[in-house]
Amino acid sequence: MTVLKHLARGYRVVYAWFWGLVALVFTGLMVSLTIFGPWVVGTGESSAWGLVAGQAPAWFLFTMGIMLATTGLPVAVANGVTRREYTVAAGIFTVVSSVLFGLLILVGHALEILVYRANGIMAALTEPYPAPTLATFGRGVLQHLAFMVTGYLIGLCFYRLRVWWAIAVTPVAMIPVFAGNDQADVTRFGGVWLVLAVACAAGVAAYLLARSVPIRSKKA
Repeated sequence: MTVLKHLARGYRVVYAWFWGLVALVFTGLMVSLTIFGPWVVGTGESSAWGLVAGQAPAWFLFTMGIMLATTGLPVAVANGVTRREYTVAAGIFTVVSSVLFGLLILVGHALEILVYRANGIMAALTEPYPAPTLATFGRGVLQHLAFMVTGYLIGLCFYRLRVWWAIAVTPVAMIPVFAGNDQADVTRFGGVWLVLAVACAAGVAAYLLARSVPIRSKKA
């Protein structure tokens, strides 16, 4: 738990900055809707929040996963933390981050619905509004989980392996991202079960890689 608390303290500022920027952009869009009217009507998009928080949170967590592997793990091991302890803590931190981001996206949708209703935009929409549901929340959490686990795995590959080997295995390591990408129709291939399966497989691969390969400097 000490490692988990350290990760939470170390990354909370980065998370706060990210969501602060997202909130700033979102606020600007909501103000523009209030001043200039429902400009989203006729654009093919019904949610301005979806434009802001559609892919950015997932790719942000992908980057955080890379940082967990390339900066967090070596520092933790150098301070006497075992690879197993760090991997377990990083795994819990990844799950918590995925759930947290999923909840914040729901909050964004709820605020947008309030603004839309207050300004009569909801009734003017020509496209159905993507109302948040338990199913979309679950899919969002799995998407974030897949992206962050993939970032951690790719970070380990480039930190541990020779550069050319890391490049060679990157397409395989990216499979969870392809499965969890919100733009892909994963329902044809098993839906959430596919995302969950490949994310778990990537997590196991990351654990084995972190456990079996000694800490060393990256070399070409």
